[in-house]
Amino acid sequence: MMLKVKNLKALWMLVAIFGLSVTVAQAQTGNVGVNTDTPKATLDVKKGPASDHIAGIIAPYVTGGELAAATGYGTDQNSAIVYVTDPAGSEAGLEKQTKYVTAEGYYYFDADAEDAQGRWMRLVVGNPLKDNKVNWFYMPSISIDASAPVSSQTLNLYTEYTDQFQNVAAPNRSTSAPSDVPFLVDPEDLYYYVVDFDPSVIQVNSISDQGVMNYDILQAADECAFINIVFVIK
Repeated sequence: MMLKVKNLKALWMLVAIFGLSVTVAQAQTGNVGVNTDTPKATLDVKKGPASDHIAGIIAPYVTGGELAAATGYGTDQNSAIVYVTDPAGSEAGLEKQTKYVTAEGYYYFDADAEDAQGRWMRLVVGNPLKDNKVNWFYMPSISIDASAPVSSQTLNLYTEYTDQFQNVAAPNRSTSAPSDVPFLVDPEDLYYYVVDFDPSVIQVNSISDQGVMNYDILQAADECAFINIVFVIK
């Protein structure tokens, strides 16, 4: 059937409606592209062809107060991202989802946090060392057998760390705390340092990028022997 249009304005309205229907269909059943006719993902955004095109994606701007008042976030909103322009007002939800909204920046919603109550978590961007931010922690305490001299022993510092941070049984954690303490899942996300030790007892030979330390016990330790190990997040 041929459809006659009476004027150019009506024709443009038909084109716009048809284009909108195609976009909606794509959003429902396939991939959507911006500045591309062949999107390679659910949403594929490409830079415009003009050399001076201002590219980028801007997350919704909200204040801490607005975020504290928005109580409808749940499992369906897991991983939602916003940009908090001013954290003022987030303190109204300190025992709610805005507990950690304390500074301007990007935040994502973690629906599983705090026993599935949900929390807004800040996305930390940048190099902590260059930005003069402290980003290190001591390795959890462990016991090393130093009862007799022995050479070329190995100890996986990363495994010792993650083993202590998983499956913490009640009552050894607070009532609402999850059983796992958050930890870095890749050993190469860390630098490993032995910053202080008793040189009469232990000699460090090497530490791999995966956190495996090779060491010698030079003599039996007394009760005051020690070794301090620091992890730095890359």
